[in-house]
Amino acid sequence: MVMDFVDIKRSLKKIADEMDHKTLLPRSTDNVKVTEHTNEVEVITCGKRYVFPKEDVLILDIDVTTAEEMSRLMAKRLLSVVDLPKNVKRMWVGLDEERGQTAWYSESL
Repeated sequence: MVMDFVDIKRSLKKIADEMDHKTLLPRSTDNVKVTEHTNEVEVITCGKRYVFPKEDVLILDIDVTTAEEMSRLMAKRLLSVVDLPKNVKRMWVGLDEERGQTAWYSESL
């Protein structure tokens, strides 16, 4: 056995629960301007303006919210909270956009 999967599963669930039922917005991008206000978040992109209740939004430190970038973000966050055994040399995280369309990120440890 490499390690108890319950630890990884618990950590992934916590990460997923933070994002569940939220509008995910990138913080670091040139073509989307995100402005946080007291009770709302304003987004300007492609000549359009959108306003969301602040509690419905999660602003992420990424450039785009693609499945590829989200799987990388989740892998990095998972590595920051789970102590993997020394014999684990690589980790993969897959994120399904829908059935049959999965984005994978792997990282050497």
